[in-house]
Amino acid sequence: MGGHRKIVVAVTLTDQQRVLPLLARNALLASTPDVSKAAEKPFAAHLKVRELSWGEQEAETFRDAEGPFDLVLCCEVVYQQPPEVWRALQETLGKLLRPGGRAVFAYQHRDGAEVTDARFFETLEEASKLQFQMEESLSEWDGVWDDLELRWVRTGTYVSRNDSSL
Repeated sequence: MGGHRKIVVAVTLTDQQRVLPLLARNALLASTPDVSKAAEKPFAAHLKVRELSWGEQEAETFRDAEGPFDLVLCCEVVYQQPPEVWRALQETLGKLLRPGGRAVFAYQHRDGAEVTDARFFETLEEASKLQFQMEESLSEWDGVWDDLELRWVRTGTYVSRNDSSL
């Protein structure tokens, strides 16, 4: 034993009930260790797959059972959704993240969605108490796309609703 300690990370993957079997299968495939390389990894992940519908009440119930969370990764969740759907996502983020937690959005403008989706991002800070931190292009990571300037990652840091400075 070399004295190295592994960091164990809890990861909760969520989606709608109908796709949970596929999500669970993919999580299992991605997390099955290659025994020959297990000692090289400084961390281990404890994965859970759970159903989560967006909305304030659903998020409170989920947070009480599973959270609060340090990080919420949102990939391909904001794309020409009707306002009631993205408002539910905003409420969910506000409930799930612990104070100081982060929400990271992977988002690609396409098919005019930058117009329909703009309202989600314009109202995100106020609705979820997320403070905008940075915007970053994906072009350095993925040069195979022809629309690199339209692909970006957006991160935010949650500010507690109980913060008296709000």
